[in-house]
Amino acid sequence: HLKHRLEHSIVKLQTQIFVPTAPLLSKDDDIYRIINYLSQTHRSVSRFWIEKAGLIIDAFQIYGLIWQLSQPWPWPSSWLASTRWTVVFNMDFLSFLPNGAGMGMIAPPYSFWGELPSQYWIYALTFAILPYLALLVYQMQLSWWKRRLDSQYLVKSAKLENFFLGIFQVLYLPIGLALMRLYNCMIIADPIDVHASKSVISVDPTALCHGFIHMAMAGGIGIILGVPFLIGFPVLLHRRIKSYGAYFNDEEYEVHLEAKELSYILGISDEYVLMYMQQHASYRLRMMQMPVQICLLKLSLLGIFIFLRSTYPNISNQAMQGTLYFLVLALYFIYRDCKMPFRLASTNNLMIFIDWILLFDAIMVLLSANNVRSALTVASVKVMCLNFVHTWAFIIVGCWCIVLYFSWRHMKLTWPTHFNMPAIVNHAKLVRSWVDTAKKAQELLHKDFVSPSLVKPVDELGDMVKILHSHTEEALKLQHLLHITLHDITLQVQNVFVESSSTTILQASKIDDCIHSFAFELERYREKHSILHPKKRDALFKLRVLHMLSDQHHHNHNDKQKLPSTHEIVDDDIDFVQLTLDVFLHQWINWNPATFLHSEVDNNDQTTLVNVLWYITLQHEPCQTQLIAKVDMFDVKSHWMHIKLAYCSMEPQVHVVAGWLRLNAGSLKIEFLLCKDIESWDLFQSLPHRSPPSRVSLGRIEELINNQSNSLVEWCRVLNDWESWFTYHMKHPPTNIDKKKIKLWYDKYHQYRTLNEK
Repeated sequence: HLKHRLEHSIVKLQTQIFVPTAPLLSKDDDIYRIINYLSQTHRSVSRFWIEKAGLIIDAFQIYGLIWQLSQPWPWPSSWLASTRWTVVFNMDFLSFLPNGAGMGMIAPPYSFWGELPSQYWIYALTFAILPYLALLVYQMQLSWWKRRLDSQYLVKSAKLENFFLGIFQVLYLPIGLALMRLYNCMIIADPIDVHASKSVISVDPTALCHGFIHMAMAGGIGIILGVPFLIGFPVLLHRRIKSYGAYFNDEEYEVHLEAKELSYILGISDEYVLMYMQQHASYRLRMMQMPVQICLLKLSLLGIFIFLRSTYPNISNQAMQGTLYFLVLALYFIYRDCKMPFRLASTNNLMIFIDWILLFDAIMVLLSANNVRSALTVASVKVMCLNFVHTWAFIIVGCWCIVLYFSWRHMKLTWPTHFNMPAIVNHAKLVRSWVDTAKKAQELLHKDFVSPSLVKPVDELGDMVKILHSHTEEALKLQHLLHITLHDITLQVQNVFVESSSTTILQASKIDDCIHSFAFELERYREKHSILHPKKRDALFKLRVLHMLSDQHHHNHNDKQKLPSTHEIVDDDIDFVQLTLDVFLHQWINWNPATFLHSEVDNNDQTTLVNVLWYITLQHEPCQTQLIAKVDMFDVKSHWMHIKLAYCSMEPQVHVVAGWLRLNAGSLKIEFLLCKDIESWDLFQSLPHRSPPSRVSLGRIEELINNQSNSLVEWCRVLNDWESWFTYHMKHPPTNIDKKKIKLWYDKYHQYRTLNEK
């Protein structure tokens, strides 16, 4: 009963303080049912408690560093013992060991900051490999999703990366603390000679300072493993935050952020995850880089704690260390308190309160490190002040969190983007129709992706574009947050629709009709066949076998394969129909390729003939000219091949001929240039194919233009090289349009050819 009354009183109190941000809906309301339907995605973008927990963890980590810093100071041992638990947030397990901290002793028999003889390198290495283990897990998961052909692997990998980015923001200071301890040394008495001393590592007195073991640990663990993480992680975090883009004012930034959050929780967009928005979703535009600033603040405090520490028992840098620690904390806390970085006022209030508590601790650091003698630095007064301030801080924060919890539970305070926000409640029916359409559009895009290029759902894409356009216009008129996402989806579907329309031959919607029609014909044939008399079915079967034997007998007597005449123009071949008939876009040859071709060959074994699609180069060595021919049939046994080629004679006249050519054709040098047939690729590789031709350089052309001697032969070689390169890379011989681009080269060739003839 007391608990119920207390809860009722707190709810009444927060109702008077806070203004409701969402209406209360009845379970019988249509809007409630729509919201319940939309929330089936089970997605959330709320960082209401996460950002507050992050503030508290950062505060305890900073205080844990103060606790470490205060070991050689005259801080009361009772206070150090009662606050030892704070180092848990820094994962400083070393400080819990019996020799892990000085704990207020004047001259402990071990280091003030803890020792782990002969084993600290294992302790440091454990922390150092954590980022690399995370990277290994990320790469293994990514490769696993790719091998499984998971269509959501990009979203899953982005979620995993966001998770690791959040985790290592918390682990940044613990890893840095464990690694930077390898830097410090201290002077101890030499056990062999009591009048001598030696310098050893502060955390491992078994290793000499700057000795081989120290260099190995500091270099291998600290520099090779630690420095890349300590420097690279803030850089990576900065880049991930900057990938979201830039906006000119807070309002525009807030609108786009809420739009992406709303689209994500409704399940129609994953840009919230893919653009790493959860790394900066808690902050306003002017402070969206605050996670990076926190990492740099922790790195600065670690640097002050480690690099400004004097080699014990020397404490000459203690005053500078405490002063800089205070200045860094004070300047940054004042800076961010003035900026009010968080989107939620409740988080800003908590931040300001925590910052002032830490500033009080920083003032105590300043006084203690500089040995200021005053009433405030007396041990008893110091303990009383510390206890008073921190006890009341815990009470205030605890009560505030309780009030905040009930406010959050009753939707008085919540994250700006949620399923009961006005953008959904005020337009519930429209939002549901928009969401359903967007999900159907995504399914349609997936269907288009898996469909062959010649068969695309063009009709469905066209209809979807019209529907999306209407929904986008509705959202624009209402100035709704989903207008941005609907506009993006519309553009995406429209782009796919245009691409599919240009490549498709048969619309995907007609495939089902074709399949049903074919299945109907098969069923009708089966029914007709089943009503035939068995004897009639046997007679039809025997007649079919007789026809097959007759065809085979006729085929075996056809020993020679007749082919077109060598001088016959082949008009049905697309490669040669497109060839230009302009004689000045050809090289003129004074030899006849038809003399090397045969109209027919003896081939008793038809199984050795293979249909191919190759391109070869024919070089007539006496004349230094080259032609490109197409091979459409090849005899594996005798190495005869059926080719088609075009050439220009000296008449001049363009001829297109076809015939059989033997691989070893006397003065013709044959090289296989290109294979466009995948099934005959292995056969093509076994033949003397030429290496990939290189592009004709501009320097070579300039040299030919400037050098007038023997230019005809050189221009022939240039044109030969260009035609070979074009055929190899463009997968077809050059056509009229292609050759006109280098018409100047052909003009130069004919110019020198005319001079040589004269």
